[in-house]
Amino acid sequence: MDWSRCRWADICRVGSYDVRMSIQSAADRPRLVLASGSPRRAELLRSVGVEAEIVVSDIDETPLDGEAAQDMVARLATGKAEAGAVLVRAQDVVPDGVPAGGSSGSGSQAVSGAVAVLGADTIVEVDGRILGKPVDDEDAASMLSLLSGKTHRVHTGICVLIGQPDGGDRIGAAVSTTLVHMRALSSDDIQWYLGTGDHRGKAGAYAIQGFAAPFVTGIDGPYDGVVGLPLQRLDQLLTELGWPLRTFSTAATNSDSGLGTGPA
Repeated sequence: MDWSRCRWADICRVGSYDVRMSIQSAADRPRLVLASGSPRRAELLRSVGVEAEIVVSDIDETPLDGEAAQDMVARLATGKAEAGAVLVRAQDVVPDGVPAGGSSGSGSQAVSGAVAVLGADTIVEVDGRILGKPVDDEDAASMLSLLSGKTHRVHTGICVLIGQPDGGDRIGAAVSTTLVHMRALSSDDIQWYLGTGDHRGKAGAYAIQGFAAPFVTGIDGPYDGVVGLPLQRLDQLLTELGWPLRTFSTAATNSDSGLGTGPA
């Protein structure tokens, strides 16, 4: 199935049965599902009281010919959110006419309440080149050599898919960009850093919050965007969609104005 073509309101074929997400009462706090296996993104959400559910969506991250870096992260974040929504549908629906609770019935039945699915993607851009995750240590060394002594851009795309009780659904996407200034790196610096293993699975072959922190002389833009999830931009996007980030926080209470009510 081509997940990139599957929109939130579509019916998607999963296995031998059809699945559609339905939304129950919005009186309960909605669920936030993070379509990413990145522990850094989950930790950033926890820092503001949001314990997201995790699904790992797998999509093709190959750049398109002539694609701009910001367009690429927006496209990939949207693709991950859409793929994550498919996985949520599959997990939340009991197939073969057996509803939640074990009683008999007919058709598939949704067993979850309101859900927002968040996809995100981060890449590094330097001298017009897009740097994703290194394939091996040699690739990582090449990336770090390119970044040495230069200012580069870190782009993080985010996309949120929100289901609505009336069957209409909302989608929003945004891109956050931060300029990162890196000092000149010697070959010893690069080999030492590769020895830490901290470069693995990181866009541009480094993590600003890890052992590479001393390499960075300054930034212009959000720090958490470089880590992988710009919380202020995410809150702005969620607010535009009708559910501020605080809606998903365990700190939210029933007395909080507007919390837990869902989109109007």
